[in-house]
Amino acid sequence: MNKSTILALEAGRDLDRLIRDEVMQVVWDDTRGPVCGWRFAGCVSAGCVPGNCSERPVPMVAAKDAAASYSVNLNACHEMEAEIKRRGLVRQYTEAFAGMFDAGLICQSDDQHEFGFQLIHLDALTRCKAALLCVMEESKNA
Repeated sequence: MNKSTILALEAGRDLDRLIRDEVMQVVWDDTRGPVCGWRFAGCVSAGCVPGNCSERPVPMVAAKDAAASYSVNLNACHEMEAEIKRRGLVRQYTEAFAGMFDAGLICQSDDQHEFGFQLIHLDALTRCKAALLCVMEESKNA
């Protein structure tokens, strides 16, 4: 995946899956639905089953079993950013923001406070794209 492909991504399940797999490095197994990420139930009336991920009725699951909506939910983004910090990629993450906005949408001055102020106002979608760019750069350097 290259920079232009990442920047063209829209908010939604596909982007959320990329964040889950590439940034959060969550490994999903065959006991989970490929769409919702919830554990399969014994029957369709109790939730998702293989081949039927309708999410109706909504299964009673723990919060950790639900698929996160990283591309639209800032709380999920905070979890993603905690993982970036845990992996030691904070510098690469902030550099990815700067690289995304080379058209001048973010002030490129030496004033780090101004840059930081701009960063805190970015939406979930932009943060997800920066996280993918950061991980892409990490894999190139590995």
